[in-house]
Amino acid sequence: MKKILALSGLAVLACNALALTQLTSRAQIPVQSNVDWSTLGADMSLHADPSLVVTGGQPFNVQIDGPGNNMQVRKEGSSWYGNFAAGDNLLFTNFVDGTVRLNFSKTVSDFGTQIQRNHSGAATITITAFDGLDTNLGSYNVAATWGYGTEDNTAAFVGVHSSASDIAYVTLFVTPANTGYEFDQGWAMNQLSLACCNTNPVPEPFTMGVLGLGSIVALRRKAKKA
Repeated sequence: MKKILALSGLAVLACNALALTQLTSRAQIPVQSNVDWSTLGADMSLHADPSLVVTGGQPFNVQIDGPGNNMQVRKEGSSWYGNFAAGDNLLFTNFVDGTVRLNFSKTVSDFGTQIQRNHSGAATITITAFDGLDTNLGSYNVAATWGYGTEDNTAAFVGVHSSASDIAYVTLFVTPANTGYEFDQGWAMNQLSLACCNTNPVPEPFTMGVLGLGSIVALRRKAKKA
């Protein structure tokens, strides 16, 4: 019996370890939902942390929790001169370095966006995905180098795919420039591309616990019959 339960636990762990993979292009996402930051407001508008948006396409809520008190909408070629595609609507951390957390009201299978730091040069972007129980599903680092004013859609892409469709939220972090100058701080991302959805809300820990116990009960019954 103990062997059966132990093997079951190992199998679950193995599935979790293999469920998340890195995406390197937006084209890999069968987009069903998206977030265009113009839905928050006009270019240069400020929005308190946290803020809530509703996705286009298949609708559900996305909560944005940034590193400061406010996030700001920007537009490539108007209030931002970098490496996004001309006209892209952006969400900027408003001259504050740190982590942005994006919470989804439904679990998703795919997430992706492009990112650029406010200051030029090389940096590392870290994306981490979590399920509804705050379990770390995996993390990936993406090396990036940025310049000014090219508007050539070369801003670094970061994305993840879960074969279990259990991504409840992601965190994004960009290594700071550390120039000591306040207006070199912060970073921006363009539209979010998402594939979803588990039609149920993100599961609560209690619900997931019951499912886990149910699996154990089934194994015990099977062991007794054997």
